[in-house]
Amino acid sequence: MIDEDEECASTASELFALLEKSWTHIARHLTVSYSQRRKKLLLQDFESKLRAIEQNVQGHATANNSDEANHWRRADFFVRSIVHELEMWLAIHEDKAPAAWTAFCSAEGYAMRAAGWLPDCSLAQERVRHLAEVERVVFPNQPWFISSGLIVSKETCTLCGSEYGTCGHVAGEIYNGTVAWRRGEEIKEVLEVSFVKDPSDKNCRITGVNGGIDPLTGEPSPAIKGKTQLTPKGRRRKSRWKRRKR
Repeated sequence: MIDEDEECASTASELFALLEKSWTHIARHLTVSYSQRRKKLLLQDFESKLRAIEQNVQGHATANNSDEANHWRRADFFVRSIVHELEMWLAIHEDKAPAAWTAFCSAEGYAMRAAGWLPDCSLAQERVRHLAEVERVVFPNQPWFISSGLIVSKETCTLCGSEYGTCGHVAGEIYNGTVAWRRGEEIKEVLEVSFVKDPSDKNCRITGVNGGIDPLTGEPSPAIKGKTQLTPKGRRRKSRWKRRKR
């Protein structure tokens, strides 16, 4: 369980200090062998913590205390990386490989963003290194991912709704507790689809290679299963039946 004092942290800096103090205990849960029951209890604790963090973000944002609202948002992303990693380990215990991979991708994404915002936080930097090692050891190598090139009519700033580039907000930066992103709208044309080794989104993975085998699970991919239900022999029988009927 998390130290109860962490619930009383009055600033995001205090929360990080308390997490660091408890980190040896927390890190035990971020392994494949540790008790599922304890993982679930820690997951509940961190989900409760996320709700408390969001209240702090909103409270400081309403008071226009931007610096503290932004720091609480950084804490939010850091804690979310732990939540998703716990979900990943639990999915592995339950033999749910695709769900485990999705949770891993989320954990890594949140950890990398938090580390970018917190270059002087050793705990945040360690999260990125830890998850890179988890990917190397726990998951089989994913040979290729998909990346697409699109032409869109416009890109919108998610923070203010203006056309991206005209409002001064930068995607990936925090403004008074809210992260700005840019959203592509009205896809006009798909230029290309590429196979890449290092994608921006690892959820865009190849799920069927070497005869339809998913490189993550070793199982036939669902798409291949669907296509092979009607065999060539079955098609020939259907064709002969039609000729007899005529």
